[in-house]
Amino acid sequence: MLAGAPSSEIVRIVIIIVFAAVTMFLRATKKPIPSRPAPGTGAPPAKPLDAIREAMRQASEQQARARQSKDPFQSSTLAPPPMSESLKLDSFNQPPAIKPESPVVPSLLLLALFGCLCYMAYRYFAG
Repeated sequence: MLAGAPSSEIVRIVIIIVFAAVTMFLRATKKPIPSRPAPGTGAPPAKPLDAIREAMRQASEQQARARQSKDPFQSSTLAPPPMSESLKLDSFNQPPAIKPESPVVPSLLLLALFGCLCYMAYRYFAG
C-alpha cells in the first residue's frame, strides 16, 4: 500500500458526508407540492369513478322504468341499454403522464458506484 493513500475510515466518512450533502441539496431544491387546491379555483375536479357511478345509476333507473312500463306477462329478449354519453371513452380525462425525475440523481449514484469499484480494485491490487 502506498504511504500517501488515505485510510479507509476517512474515505468512508467522506463518502457518507458527500451523500448526505447531495441528499439535503436535492431535497432543498425540490419544489413542494401543495396538498390543498388554491382557494377560489372553483369546484374540485370530477373523479372518473363518479362518472361511472352516475352512468350505472342512470342505467338502473332506465331499466326500472322499462320494467314498470312493460306488461309483466309479455316475453321479450333483453337488449342491452343504449350507451349513454357519460360512458363513452372520450368523456374521461386521461391521467397525467409520469415524468422521470432529474437525471442528476441516477448519474451521481452511478458515478459513486464506479468510484467505489475503482477504489476496491485499487485496494485489491495494491494491497
